[in-house]
Amino acid sequence: MVSADVLKSNIVELFTYLIPFIKSELIEPGYISSEDENFLEIQEYLNEFDEYVNGRLALLQESLNEVEVILQCPVCNQETVEFKDETDAYCYFCDKNIKNFAEKYIDSFVDTYSHVMDGGESPLYECPECEFETFLCLDGYQFVCLTCGAKPTQDDLTTCSGPRCNEKLIYSRYSENGDYEVHFCDVCEDYFKHA
Repeated sequence: MVSADVLKSNIVELFTYLIPFIKSELIEPGYISSEDENFLEIQEYLNEFDEYVNGRLALLQESLNEVEVILQCPVCNQETVEFKDETDAYCYFCDKNIKNFAEKYIDSFVDTYSHVMDGGESPLYECPECEFETFLCLDGYQFVCLTCGAKPTQDDLTTCSGPRCNEKLIYSRYSENGDYEVHFCDVCEDYFKHA
């Protein structure tokens, strides 16, 4: 007789490999739809099943170790998204690109309302690369832009000390001998040119 724990373990292992197989062999060729209600219901149930989640994460660990910056997925809530830019955000756990990732990520994980209501500033900054206000600090050190995919660290950034921009985040600059150079954002540089 097989114990319930052994049976549960075997079922988990089966589904850990079965879901990717269904996606690659049945959904991609078009035999079933990726929006099939039964398939989506099974996935939702499995995503709440700790043993399945842990099994999938263990299976994905090698691939995730190669990702520079991993973000949390707004669909499955696992930290398994490789984010390149707003059109290319791939979740290893969901095994698909997440459409409208920046919008979904901000809606799910960035609480701008509470920050502003508590008298603080928005956790979203203007990106020093693309200038969209989708730049956020993940952990006090690593930054990521949810639009262009820039991933500088705190060491790469400083704030503009000019009079016009209210300390906008900009990239740090160093001279050839390694000394830090005072520099300004485009708005403040234009101000000085025309002053």
